[in-house]
Amino acid sequence: MNEDMLFRIFVLIFVLLGFGTRIYFHRTAGTLQDSLQEQKEGGVLIIAGLLMVGWFIAMALFLFYPQWLTWSDLEWPSWLRWIGVALSLVGAPFFFWIHQVLGKNFSGTVYIQEDHSIVQEGPYRWIRHPMYTAYLLGHLSYLLMTANWFIGLTGILTITIVMIVRVPNEEAAMLEKFGDNYRLYMQRTSRFLPRLG
Repeated sequence: MNEDMLFRIFVLIFVLLGFGTRIYFHRTAGTLQDSLQEQKEGGVLIIAGLLMVGWFIAMALFLFYPQWLTWSDLEWPSWLRWIGVALSLVGAPFFFWIHQVLGKNFSGTVYIQEDHSIVQEGPYRWIRHPMYTAYLLGHLSYLLMTANWFIGLTGILTITIVMIVRVPNEEAAMLEKFGDNYRLYMQRTSRFLPRLG
């Protein structure tokens, strides 16, 4: 088995793990139907959606018809691609942990349910939006493993656009629901990375 095939296998495994994690926790939280409903968060997310479709198509080509995607290949050394595998080996359990800690609070929408609470355990002890951190880590690892700039660009741009549009909306919804309790939580934490010191 050549190394390119090995990287394709790793990418497929990590993509399936990511989708499997999302579906499993949507089902356990009872929010699978919510995430399938149309979300009215503005036209910018339509652009993110189109980019995500591009990412899915490119990923399918990379996995099953890589010769159709050679126009966007990067000539990177193997060791750099293996760093991508290592990032996914760290990122996949982190992604699972985030979902596990969220429990019934997990939802694919911005809307806060009546029984939701402020989660402050696990990675939420240090950062308010570790899910987005995990997504960025995942797309960086896909960029490295695939050595393909189109896959990297569409994935990273998608999550960046979603973060820019959705995070302020999520925080506004949390402030509206939880008021000063969420303000105090915001003072203790940062958005995407733990504070140093």
